[in-house]
Amino acid sequence: MVRAKYSFLVFVIIFFLLELGADCTSVRAAAAEDLLASIRESCQVCWDDTKAILAAPGQWGREDWFKAALALGVTLVLAESDSTIREHFQTHQSESGDTLSGIFAKVGNVGYLAPALGLWYLYGKTAGNLQIQEAALVSLESLIISGGITGVLKLSFHRSRPDTGNGSHSFDGPGFSWDDGRLSFPSMHSAAAFSVATVLADYYREQRWVPFFAYTAATMVALSRIYDDRHWSSDVGFGAAVGYYTAKKLLTLRAAGRTGAERLAGAAIVPVLTPLGAGLAVEYRF
Repeated sequence: MVRAKYSFLVFVIIFFLLELGADCTSVRAAAAEDLLASIRESCQVCWDDTKAILAAPGQWGREDWFKAALALGVTLVLAESDSTIREHFQTHQSESGDTLSGIFAKVGNVGYLAPALGLWYLYGKTAGNLQIQEAALVSLESLIISGGITGVLKLSFHRSRPDTGNGSHSFDGPGFSWDDGRLSFPSMHSAAAFSVATVLADYYREQRWVPFFAYTAATMVALSRIYDDRHWSSDVGFGAAVGYYTAKKLLTLRAAGRTGAERLAGAAIVPVLTPLGAGLAVEYRF
């Protein structure tokens, strides 16, 4: 029943979008051609940005390495307390906590976030608001790139989720298995939430309540994953760092106003899948 309801809702939205402003076949055909061209261009930009973001460590300075070391250090500290933090959350369950956790788990779900950003972009397009359009597109790109990085890391580590009962030190990666019980590290919900929150906090930094609200919501998403016993604290900590880093680098690239090819300095690190598992490879352009 639930699936049927959502399927019908998706159908209505798609039908509405197809019919909106399209009164004849020729108009719809032209719109479809423009849409496909826009999608191809967006995919190319996203791919170039992904390589630029992953290659960025090759150009890091002292401050960047300090931030990376800090993120890794916090993750390791959390890892030492994973079991203790889990026990605290599991022994402090409540009806109100269940309700809040259910809400914020959806907020950090890519399946909800991506369509929401798409509709927000359409709203900006209809209203002629360029800031909304750009913020929505950059947020969506940040969501996609952080999701890809997180996916590769999940396959690389194959960490067992807390609710499997295998303990916090259970890793059997790398591998191709998408067994959900072994995809704990890092948290994709946390990465998604912080990848979008960071973009929104930057685009609307002049409105002080926006950064506060965005980061508070992202933090609640991360905590909900621990509360629901779906992730260890180190999972959500590192996931948040991935989302934040992705968004910040993407914003830097946007601020520079250069094309994807110009952002690459010959070398790039790209995610790869081989018969031996998932990992990263170095690509060099001559």
